[in-house]
Formats: sequence, structure tokens, C-alpha cells
Amino acid sequence: SDVCSSDLFPAPIGHDLALVASFLIVAVLAGVGLNVDLQKMIRLGPRPMLVGFLLASIMAVLSYALVGAMHIG
Repeated sequence: SDVCSSDLFPAPIGHDLALVASFLIVAVLAGVGLNVDLQKMIRLGPRPMLVGFLLASIMAVLSYALVGAMHIG
């Protein structure tokens, strides 16, 4: 991770910080998932999910194009 490669912290502390960050991301995603009201999602129908999938796909294509254009990856 960036914390480990930045030399701001010694390697063992950087590793621990990356591990804590990963745990916190999982905890936040679980919290969001547990707040989902499935009945409400069913009532809304497939359109919001399709719009979200479309936007995520556009972001993925643009990100991939930028990585290629900037010769990052």
C-alpha cells in the first residue's frame, strides 16, 4: 500500500496500518449492506440497479483508458 512504500512509518507499523484500513473498509461495507431494505429495492425495480451498473461500467472504461493513456500500468 501507499503507507508502506512512503517511508513515513517503519515497515511493521505500515503493515499494521494497512491491515487496520482493510478491516475498516470491510466493516463499513458490512454496515452499508446491513442497512439495505430488500423490500424497498424490489419495489423500485431493476432500473436503479441498471443505472448503477451502467455508471460503474463507464467509470471502469474511463479509468482503464486513463491508465493506458498515462502509461501507468
